[in-house]
Amino acid sequence: MPLYDFRCTSCNHQYQVFVSYSKRDEVPCPACGEKGKEPVFKANVKGPVTGSGSSGSSCGSSGFT
Repeated sequence: MPLYDFRCTSCNHQYQVFVSYSKRDEVPCPACGEKGKEPVFKANVKGPVTGSGSSGSSCGSSGFT
């Protein structure tokens, strides 16, 4: 079963729930009990994050003429 991150549309409480895909819409908010929610997407970065990825080239140059 996957772990889902949600934000309640009634009270803005963010929470995680470990539930099957078919039952995720039935889970109420633990803070207020409402079932209205929207998914929260989080970046899952593994490994070191170094620099900005820029190699000194200008952003306006595409390399094509």
